[in-house]
Amino acid sequence: MARNGTGFSGRSALTLVDDLTDGSSELVREVVSDSVASVAWAAAAMTRLEREIDNLWRESMEAHDPALSQRLADVSQALKRAALLLEHDDTIG
Repeated sequence: MARNGTGFSGRSALTLVDDLTDGSSELVREVVSDSVASVAWAAAAMTRLEREIDNLWRESMEAHDPALSQRLADVSQALKRAALLLEHDDTIG
């Protein structure tokens, strides 16, 4: 399996797991299940963080702090892009 720096030959982790175990290993199913739960937890945490950043952005606007407002807007956009990546199973791995 050759690594390309971002994953294994551009194949998903689930494809590699299936290739290695024919999908029959209980341990593999457990790991995949834990991974799915971890991604779901991360997505929920990012949603909470997005709300907090939005609140801070509103406060920075009320405080007339354009530099902080811009930084928070940039962070908010980055979080939204990351959240989109978590929605798609094939982007990790």
